[in-house]
Amino acid sequence: MFCWHCGKRLAEEAESCPACGMIVVKPESQKDQTESAEERVHSLLTQANLLRVRREWQAAILRCTEALKISPNSASAHSLLGDICRDEGRLRDAMEWYKLALTLDPTRRLDREKLDALIDRAYGSNGERDSAGEAALRDQQSTAERVCTSLRIGVMSLVALILVTLAAYLLNYQYLPPAPSEIAVTVPLRGGERSARQGQSAPGTSATSRPIPPSGRPPRGSNSREGARRSRTLAPLPEGAASIGVEGGLAEREQRLVEALSWETQRVNSWSLLLGIKLDPRRNAAEVAFSLPYGETLLQMKQQILGLSLSLGREAVTLEPSLEWVEFRAHLQLEVREGLQHELVFIGESSAQMLREADAEALSVEQARQLFSGIWWHPLFLESQP
Repeated sequence: MFCWHCGKRLAEEAESCPACGMIVVKPESQKDQTESAEERVHSLLTQANLLRVRREWQAAILRCTEALKISPNSASAHSLLGDICRDEGRLRDAMEWYKLALTLDPTRRLDREKLDALIDRAYGSNGERDSAGEAALRDQQSTAERVCTSLRIGVMSLVALILVTLAAYLLNYQYLPPAPSEIAVTVPLRGGERSARQGQSAPGTSATSRPIPPSGRPPRGSNSREGARRSRTLAPLPEGAASIGVEGGLAEREQRLVEALSWETQRVNSWSLLLGIKLDPRRNAAEVAFSLPYGETLLQMKQQILGLSLSLGREAVTLEPSLEWVEFRAHLQLEVREGLQHELVFIGESSAQMLREADAEALSVEQARQLFSGIWWHPLFLESQP
């Protein structure tokens, strides 16, 4: 036998549940066969009334239902169900139960008084709802209004945030420094100064004119604001400098390397990205930065980093024979809320001679690592040794 309320297993002789304290309802077969139906109904209604006082509505309703199964015409059971619904706040259901009780026994004066009290409580003298019903309706309306107001405030806040973010982006974009190809400089030429842009010839000048980057400083020897705004006058270019044109500039060489190495990066690993290339003419070196996604294992990622570095380095020294060293900076691609983030995991450099002779696809991780010097690995990769 089990408790109907909490489901705990009970002894056959138990009268109440030791876990929840509920009165045990035994099957009809276990009851004393000599107990009359009227006594059984009275016992069930007594239990239901006790449960109603304890505000255990469902258990009380269950007892009344059992009593109605034994005696369907019990006016007392209908009246008690009305009391339970009234105490629970379901006034219309309570009035229906009281009406049924009065139908079965019209002499029940107490049920008539309960029904009249509920009618007066639910409706006024003119058939309108009383103040309690109106207050409940007003509470519902005010709750709906508060929800709508909160939604409107949330939408307006979101729109305001989007507008502020857009304005900040446009403001930041407006004050970004211009690209090198858009910086206007003044180049002193014979026959007058003309305006030119870095990376292209000025109108009316020859292609051999060398653009001068803006210094951002006022001319030396100027004692007035007007002199500070004037462009610095440079001496004529020496003989032989005409062979150094815009087409062989550092920016163009870097752009050529970017285009070639971007294609090489996609060829080796379609998910990899070339982040940038910087040429250092002081020591004939180049710095190559790239990123690639996570691999299955740390050893596999290390092999991909070294292999991609060797492939990009060989392509770089092939396009730029003057390079002597190539430094590599490898990053891992991390998916964050703001978008794609690049985490630096490897730094190393290799000579142009080793890059020309190396075959990245035929080398193991240890053999490829020996081709680099000044190696730094992220601590994550130090746990995995080839």
